[in-house]
Amino acid sequence: LSLTFSRLTNFNCFYTILIADRRLNEEELNALIAHAHLKVDQLRKQLAEQQVREEQNIASALEEQKKSQSKLTEEEINLKHCIMVCGTYRFQLSTQRKLWEAELEEKLQRAAAAHSEHIEEVVRVQRSLFEIEEKQKIEEAVVEERSQLSKEIAAAQGKLEGIETALKSRTSQDVENRRAKQIWIASHNLIDSVIHGRRSGVDDDARRKPLATELQMIREADSNDEFVACLVNALPDETIYNGVYTEEDLKTRFIFQLYKICRRVAKMDENNVGVFQYGLSYLQNGKFDPITLDSYEILSRAKSFVAEGDLNSAVRILQLLTGPARFVARDWINDVRAHLEARFIAELLVAHAAVNNYSSIY
Repeated sequence: LSLTFSRLTNFNCFYTILIADRRLNEEELNALIAHAHLKVDQLRKQLAEQQVREEQNIASALEEQKKSQSKLTEEEINLKHCIMVCGTYRFQLSTQRKLWEAELEEKLQRAAAAHSEHIEEVVRVQRSLFEIEEKQKIEEAVVEERSQLSKEIAAAQGKLEGIETALKSRTSQDVENRRAKQIWIASHNLIDSVIHGRRSGVDDDARRKPLATELQMIREADSNDEFVACLVNALPDETIYNGVYTEEDLKTRFIFQLYKICRRVAKMDENNVGVFQYGLSYLQNGKFDPITLDSYEILSRAKSFVAEGDLNSAVRILQLLTGPARFVARDWINDVRAHLEARFIAELLVAHAAVNNYSSIY
């Protein structure tokens, strides 16, 4: 309305200005008035329409206000109802909460008890596993320690066996050494018995010493030595049980008895050509020609060998004798052979004992 009134006022002012500006004639003035009336009517219609719209708007606003108040009242009622319902719900909720709290507390107690039992079970299982692991570690440590001890015991046993083997070897060597020394001593005694016999004897036969005692000592010293047994068994029983003439007695017997007798019968005819040929064959490597020798030369050379102690050469050259001289010298030659044989075997036994003694030491 204010807008329409403002437009109408502005229109009147416009025409007033036009009229004041210039003077209009009657037709122009009528036309202007008619136009003004049309404009006024038009503005009135607009004003009426505007008033109707304003009234409608006011009615709508009032209706809306009524609806709002009605709605507000309904909401207040609903709110009060909600408050009442909420109070009821709060009471029920409080009651239910107490029940829930009691139930929850019971469940928590059960859960705590179950958790405690679970923890105890876990602790028992962990303890069992720990005990099993510790037991296994202890068993492994015991096995390792036993293995180490077994190795040390095996090493110590090996050393002990080595020591025992060395001791047995040393004992065996000592036994062998003692046997060798016993054989060596017995063999030297045998040589002494062969060379010197019984020193207290008054004649040749009394100084002959049996060799059975010394040979028995040699047999007992080493009964498993085949070489010693072979040498001992090589001696004839006559030599073993009756002995042999000493070297000095054989020398004396040749120089003072045999030499003189053989020179007396040296010119007699020879009766044994075969033996002479044997002597020539035996002495074919000598330093002299046996064909040019006569019995006197043979006896002289034999005497020289006997004086020098070379009974072996004396026997070899006396085998060249022929006739009665050879027959006379036969017993002496046999006795010297028995003496040299026993002496040679005794020297072999001494050498064998010395070799065994050295081998048992080194």
